[in-house]
Amino acid sequence: KNLQVERLNDIDVNAVKRAEKMKLWRITPTGIERCESKNTDYLLTLKYFLKYLEASGYAVAPQINENIQLPSNFNITPGGLTDKETSSLRKFLVFNVGSNRERRDTALMFLLLTTDISLTEALAIRVSAKAGKTLPCGDFGEDESGIFVNIVGKGKAVRRIYLATETLHFLNFYLENRSQSSAFLFCKASGKTASSPITTKSAQKILSEILQQCDIEVEQEQLLSVLRQTAKLLEEKMRKTAVKPATEKISSNRQTNMRLVTVAA
Repeated sequence: KNLQVERLNDIDVNAVKRAEKMKLWRITPTGIERCESKNTDYLLTLKYFLKYLEASGYAVAPQINENIQLPSNFNITPGGLTDKETSSLRKFLVFNVGSNRERRDTALMFLLLTTDISLTEALAIRVSAKAGKTLPCGDFGEDESGIFVNIVGKGKAVRRIYLATETLHFLNFYLENRSQSSAFLFCKASGKTASSPITTKSAQKILSEILQQCDIEVEQEQLLSVLRQTAKLLEEKMRKTAVKPATEKISSNRQTNMRLVTVAA
């Protein structure tokens, strides 16, 4: 049950953060302990622990972790980013606004981090009915509870997602400064098809590159799951601290053809 080391200080949390992120083990006063879960979780925990020991220079046989074979259908849902990783990501994003492309990418990341909107749903969001036509808010709206975006999910079911003030700020900053005339919120930054939404593949690459620049290690195939889990964790924290959604009014003072909502500086 227990995977222990002699001293807690011997554990390099960054080296084992992926396993920790998956909730495969937890740090205890005496070392690390395998979390009670599926039996196969033990194999994956042991595999990563042996890999960690080898990388740390402990006396283990080279590539010993490769001797542990996991079932071909083995799958585990990863956890979200740690508080430290989330803080590092936020600090990076705040200054990642120097170009139209960076403002778009930062707005997308903030939207995914603070809502349970999937990437596919985010890329389908519109800010007007058609390109070049100014409408009040597209898929966005407001009521007594705050500013929201209507998301069309499976079976064309619509759910209302309220936006945090921080997210709203970066969405507005991006829209107010973008040069493209597009009905879609997240459109391509340049080229003949600049009015088209960015593709899912391109968006995944963008998100992955942002995390890499923050020295956050996430497997490509788990990227979107990690972000959605992070959003759930942040949502829970907001609920506990009674953080309210943005309630600023819709702005009628726009320099471009896009109108959304504005936040006081």
